[in-house]
Amino acid sequence: MKSDSKFQLYTVIFGVTVDANSKIDSFRVARVTDTKSGTTDPVDVKVPQKFVLAARKKLTAMKKYEPQFKDGKPVEFFTYVFYSPEYSDVAITDLDVSIDKQP
Repeated sequence: MKSDSKFQLYTVIFGVTVDANSKIDSFRVARVTDTKSGTTDPVDVKVPQKFVLAARKKLTAMKKYEPQFKDGKPVEFFTYVFYSPEYSDVAITDLDVSIDKQP
């Protein structure tokens, strides 16, 4: 994927909070960047809701997030996955693995 110059790939950064039971409470798209640009400058790419749901499901399955609170409120942290408009329902987490074999 990363060596194909025609393959569109974006980094989608999510703002996440978890509740006291380590369940994801909020999950929002914080920024989208162009992976090939080499910068963290945001780009105007709208990711579809089915991608956001796939990313949330994958991140929930991959890791148990420890809750963090400040003044009794959950602290937002940031994580990311990769997005390709060609595969809008696949949350890409490993660029060395083909789309059909993503963990």
